[in-house]
Amino acid sequence: MLEAFVFILLLVDVFLVWSVFKSGKRQDNRLETLEAIAEEKKMISEMLDNLRYEVKISQQEMVKTLENVKLVAAELDHEIKSYQNTIGQDVVKIESDIREMLEKPIHEIAQKQIQLKKMYSKIERQKEVIVKVINKGEKICQFMDDRISYEELLVEINDKKYSDARALLAKGRSPKEVALDLGLSESEVKLVAGLAI
Repeated sequence: MLEAFVFILLLVDVFLVWSVFKSGKRQDNRLETLEAIAEEKKMISEMLDNLRYEVKISQQEMVKTLENVKLVAAELDHEIKSYQNTIGQDVVKIESDIREMLEKPIHEIAQKQIQLKKMYSKIERQKEVIVKVINKGEKICQFMDDRISYEELLVEINDKKYSDARALLAKGRSPKEVALDLGLSESEVKLVAGLAI
């Protein structure tokens, strides 16, 4: 921009010099015109100096502004990193608090699950005993009605006990538990299971 302004001033100077020579006026007029041109050159020179000074001041202000922008950017960067660290710490704390809040209820649920499994297992064993008692009761009723002989009843009851023992052992029950449930000796249950004493 400065160069364009200087170029325009030089063109004005050239035009003035040309117009003086072209006009053909007297020598006095030429001297006055040359003096006017010299005066204009001096004014143009002062204007250029002023313009250079203003450009220099503007450049210094731009440098200061740039330094201020860099300083603000550095402060913002520091604040962003600080907030990131704070947010990270808050997330870790929240996660820890939630874990602590949920840990006890989850442990209680696990304990209740174990208790329910034990109760279910106990109920299953009691159900098996009840079914066996009902079966024995049916056999005794048949015996009382004289539909089946006493010897047949004993053979059937023993066969049923042994098949029940095999079924309970297959379910993972111990020979001692099976013996107690069925009214057999532990050694009988072990024989049924095919174990050596």
